[in-house]
Amino acid sequence: MDKLRFAGMAAIGVVAVFAGNAARAQATHDAANAPGAMQHMVLIKEDDHIQYKPAFPTLPKGMDMAVLSGDPAKAGEPFTLRVTVPKHFVIAPHSHPTTETLTVIDGEIWHGVGATVDKTKGQELEEGGFAFVPANTVHYLWTKGDKTVLQVNGTGPFQVLWANPADDPKNTK
Repeated sequence: MDKLRFAGMAAIGVVAVFAGNAARAQATHDAANAPGAMQHMVLIKEDDHIQYKPAFPTLPKGMDMAVLSGDPAKAGEPFTLRVTVPKHFVIAPHSHPTTETLTVIDGEIWHGVGATVDKTKGQELEEGGFAFVPANTVHYLWTKGDKTVLQVNGTGPFQVLWANPADDPKNTK
């Protein structure tokens, strides 16, 4: 009889655990699908479907970009940008208060670290190349050949802090 009672109690315990997990899963599902909840999937079949516009005014003129996902201005929100960098272009030394990753989608770009552009010390990143840039790392980029397309991933707010204030686009006339 004790074995039977133990088996019955164990079965009730298992059912209670499953019921609790099901209730938590339902609550998570309900919260994710509540009105106003961030819940969008982004699928882009080809780069031709991306609508590029002039980049944020905090970036050098001549660059175009598209926000693929997220809100780069919103604190704590992950975002993905596609950025085009013209040929023979330099992005002066700068940093970001949050971590960012760079992936070369098309073309090539050189990436260096430090407060002064030194084209003898940068690393070439070719198509498929990737850079993980920790928060507050002063770095710079430049292109040589054709236009380069980068994907930038990070967490908002997206900010550019120029190592030399004279390089800040808002300070140029």
